[in-house]
Amino acid sequence: MTRPTVNDIAREAGVSLATVDRVLNDRPGVRARTVQAVQDAVTRLGYVRDMAAANLARQRSYAMVAALPDGDSQFLTVLEQALREAGATAALSRTELTILRYPAEDAHALAAALAALPDTVSGVALMAPETPVVRDAVRALRARGIPVIALVSDLPNSERAHFIGIDSRAAGRTAGVLMGRFCGRSTGSILAIAQSMQLRDAVERRRGFDDVMLAQFPGLTVLPTLETHGSDTTLRAVVTEALRHAPDVAGIYLMGSGHRALSSTLADLGLI
Repeated sequence: MTRPTVNDIAREAGVSLATVDRVLNDRPGVRARTVQAVQDAVTRLGYVRDMAAANLARQRSYAMVAALPDGDSQFLTVLEQALREAGATAALSRTELTILRYPAEDAHALAAALAALPDTVSGVALMAPETPVVRDAVRALRARGIPVIALVSDLPNSERAHFIGIDSRAAGRTAGVLMGRFCGRSTGSILAIAQSMQLRDAVERRRGFDDVMLAQFPGLTVLPTLETHGSDTTLRAVVTEALRHAPDVAGIYLMGSGHRALSSTLADLGLI
């Protein structure tokens, strides 16, 4: 079975090729009813546009940037690798992806890097804390016509275009249910650990976790969140100190990266 073409779309929708071209490229000057007719034809025919061919024919190319915090966590390593693989595939469609790493605890450095991006950038994907500096930087990009997508941790107050990630509050609730069941509804303290509470996903996870613990497991007390700032050394230090001062700890909720460092720390302390 041959793939449907723009000629098939024009014939199915009862419009000219020029009209189909304008609709597919989001150009103005087409009535809403005609746009809908073309879109319906695309759906019925199962038309999939060859973006590589379209971009090549129009000599159109796209420059994309993905900004990620510095750090050697397994999650960031896997995420960067996945982005690079996606970038290699996107290159076939004349899309170039640049990975920008910034100091995880320096929002001003990130804002400066975003401000320095040229107007030729077609879009930015960003994993960052939700701070006033970052929000202003995202809004500045939007004002320049550069769309921004929040990755992993949302930036809902920054005028970002989209968010790619999970429902962190639901994840926190799930963790709460599992923690309570593993602890057998006993009494004791729960350590909560996050990279940074400036990250929206950490805040939402903690809220969801607290909702469940307070409602279903009131005998367990969740302690104030310890922040590691993405450092395995800091994680080891804060966990060791917390366990020294809270001997009744019944469980640990790690809301981000650092699982290997945590396991190693607990093993060194003879707890696993």
